[in-house]
Amino acid sequence: RELEECSEEMLVVDLVMCHATEQPHTEFTHSKTLAADFIETFGQKKIHELTTEVLRAWLDQLRIENDYSDSSLQGIKVKINIFFRYLIEKGIISSSPLQPIYYESRSEETMKPAIILTREKLKELLLLAKEYSPGYFYPLFLMFVETGAKTRDLLALTWDKIDFSKGTVTFSEGLALNARTLSLSKELLEVLSKKRKAVEYVFTDLHETRKMTGRQLANALAAYKRYYGIESKWTYFDLRHTFAHNFLVEGGDVRDLTNILGIRSFHTTQDIYGRYRRKQIEISSPYGS
Repeated sequence: RELEECSEEMLVVDLVMCHATEQPHTEFTHSKTLAADFIETFGQKKIHELTTEVLRAWLDQLRIENDYSDSSLQGIKVKINIFFRYLIEKGIISSSPLQPIYYESRSEETMKPAIILTREKLKELLLLAKEYSPGYFYPLFLMFVETGAKTRDLLALTWDKIDFSKGTVTFSEGLALNARTLSLSKELLEVLSKKRKAVEYVFTDLHETRKMTGRQLANALAAYKRYYGIESKWTYFDLRHTFAHNFLVEGGDVRDLTNILGIRSFHTTQDIYGRYRRKQIEISSPYGS
């Protein structure tokens, strides 16, 4: 595309292409998954529609879906801001709509401790989930427990990624995760086989008409806890921490855990899960009945 064609009247997807053509080696253009997600969300909008409020809502949704820390969101913001700085240089916008948004990087001492569920507590919660909602909440809860997946993994999961003959699930590459294929239990395969395949996504809204959203996923967990009076504050992401902790405690290798969780760097897995300090883990059961 000729550079002089780039203007504020173009769609965001075309402006991104202009940026990629003129500046192909930036952190934003190299972050292909992030760029693809950005284009998928905003590509058909005009640049003036990308207000601070709209972008903040999108970043908040990324936080919900992936349990991102402030540091992760700040990193994403920095990469996207490269695109907005390009637009400023071209005279297409006068300032970045991301400028008012800031995320602080919290020190290790101020981070919320991970809540690790014991094997006994997991079994109890799974039994309650099966009693509470055997066809809707239980399958997704069991998927979290068995795979250590992130919320984004489950929300994006489609039926073609589940191989019932081989008993596996394949999670696609994500913003910060590698693709990986994992084995599923007979129990999980059975409950999944009973789900109505009305749409391409495995986990849907209650009406089974469209893909489940991050907010619906959060609401499902909140409703389950409310039904049984569970007051503890563990989240879906704590199920990921629990998976990793139990895997390592039972003799699992950090490199194997890296592949199972889809983490791109062995060193990242080592930093997050291999060096837990006692004060960072609540192993005693703080969960309400």
